[in-house]
Amino acid sequence: MKSFRFWMVVLLSLAMGTPSVYSQPPAHAARPEAPGDLPASLHAYFPPASPAPLFLLAMHKMNTPLSGLVADLFEHDAAGMQANYLDFKLAYTEAAALVPEWKDQFPQAPVDELGAALPSGDPARVMPAVEKLAGTCHSCHVKNMVPVQQKYSWPSFKGISLHDPITKEDMDFVRLMVFLNTNFSAVETSLKQGQPENARSNWQAFRARFGVLRESCEACHDSPRTYFVDPGMEARLEQMTQALAATTIDQAAVAGLGQSIGQESCRGCHLVHVPAAYSPVAAH
Repeated sequence: MKSFRFWMVVLLSLAMGTPSVYSQPPAHAARPEAPGDLPASLHAYFPPASPAPLFLLAMHKMNTPLSGLVADLFEHDAAGMQANYLDFKLAYTEAAALVPEWKDQFPQAPVDELGAALPSGDPARVMPAVEKLAGTCHSCHVKNMVPVQQKYSWPSFKGISLHDPITKEDMDFVRLMVFLNTNFSAVETSLKQGQPENARSNWQAFRARFGVLRESCEACHDSPRTYFVDPGMEARLEQMTQALAATTIDQAAVAGLGQSIGQESCRGCHLVHVPAAYSPVAAH
């Protein structure tokens, strides 16, 4: 069990954010907005400045042999462990040279300490050195991984333009979201004011705009969405339509459906997308 805990430490510290299979990012991967805390030299290692995310691949080039070293350790493969260490050490040196501004994020001491521990072949000696090195990687990830992902993996929400089915005008994504929220909230307030027709009208406008919201996913995603705007959520919207169509509207039932839609669609989508949309690189 202790060996498994060691294994998980290194994998979680290093493998997170470095996918084992690289897929070509979208052409719009790099945002035009530049965050002040990312070094200018980093830009050369991500699209569109380079054909592939070279810095990310450099991270993966380090992760693979270091994780392999841990596997070799518990397989009692001394030769494999040493070979993986040398591959890691070379990849570490190469990565450190890519972005001069981050050179201090690649201290040599933890690498040397790991090399000194390897000949023992003893997990009780080797794994603390691995964990110390993994901690070095993790500390850099905590400071830099999210801003890098925001700039080079998340396209800017500013570039999304949609045709509003109610006003018949083209508008940006933010304005559509404002209208969606207005219609959604107006259902509840209209019912409280004794205005069921206004509630129904706002709900129909919300449903129409929700359909456009579903289309907005295609601005960034090239596969069907199976959450937030999927057929299951559309069925929930239909339940609300039926509840509002009743001669006497059950306000408690409408409130419950509204809460469900708000939690499972609106809130869920916001938890995924708002951190990127509100990042410094996307600030209006």
